Amino acid sequence: MRTSLVMAVIASFMILGCNDTSSSSAPSVTGQWARHETIPGNFFGMSLVSQGSAISGTGSFQGEAGIGGTSTVTGSITGNTVNLDFALVSQLPDGPLTSTEHFTGTLLFGRLLGTMQFDPASSPAASVEFERTN
Repeated sequence: MRTSLVMAVIASFMILGCNDTSSSSAPSVTGQWARHETIPGNFFGMSLVSQGSAISGTGSFQGEAGIGGTSTVTGSITGNTVNLDFALVSQLPDGPLTSTEHFTGTLLFGRLLGTMQFDPASSPAASVEFERTN
């Protein structure tokens, strides 16, 4: 009987120790990500680093018509809500073209699900999904 009581007390402390809700650390998005593309030949990938709620990174993209480029990524994560800003530099035959896009979405089971919007909003926001590749 005494052994059962001691085991119950130990188990209670272990459970309480595992339920520390005082931590306010945001989920990590650090790693390699690739946009789920439906058009063959298209690619949009990025490498992100998160420190607390701040996100930064770099990426690259390629279109089926051969236009590609690089991106710089900044953003934030609050809970599972992710906001990313992309500064894009497309490499065109006549020289580089810069543009910006904004992602708003949710981190869910190793995926970033949300929408991408050009800035300024020249077209409707498009649904996108990024998958963690590492």
